[in-house]
Amino acid sequence: MSVATVVHYLLPDPETVVAPRPPVDHGEMVRDVEKAFFAAGLDRADFAWEAVRPPDLDTADIEDGRTSDLVVVDRAVLARARRQRARRLSPAQVALVMEVTSRGNTTVDLPPPATLCSPLTGSCGHARAGIGHYLLVDRDPRVAKVLLYTDPDPEPGTYGTLAGMWDFGRTVELPEPFGLRIPTRLWEPWES
Repeated sequence: MSVATVVHYLLPDPETVVAPRPPVDHGEMVRDVEKAFFAAGLDRADFAWEAVRPPDLDTADIEDGRTSDLVVVDRAVLARARRQRARRLSPAQVALVMEVTSRGNTTVDLPPPATLCSPLTGSCGHARAGIGHYLLVDRDPRVAKVLLYTDPDPEPGTYGTLAGMWDFGRTVELPEPFGLRIPTRLWEPWES
């Protein structure tokens, strides 16, 4: 049996991408954000958001080969997708996407503060797909910041506004429509 046959058998879905798992500290940063959304949902009856981990997001419209670490969706939208047994969420259903940089997904040629892609000046698949909020956790030791981009412009694939920037160790205060706090006291850049 050829390798191609084995791969096709194991990964019959053409959308399946095999990538190395991120390190534990990367995953824990994502989990910290997930827990902040979960806690806000418990504390506030009117809190409308759920944080879910991909592969729940259809990345066909994003077209840059990256998989987001976390997506945030309105609870009603998520419930409707569940009732309809949707295979994946579309970018139009997602309010916020989060990515954490790691050595394997950075573009070394770009200067700080946006090593993954420069959402204000360079093409970014999330902006092209029209996702309204892009939370970038940049672990590059030269940066070590959390950046929130808003106001996507799908045509050039850029975000128009840097809506927030926080150093690691500070509490991220996501503005409305989310209105929640994310502690980052344990967050650290990757080792150089």
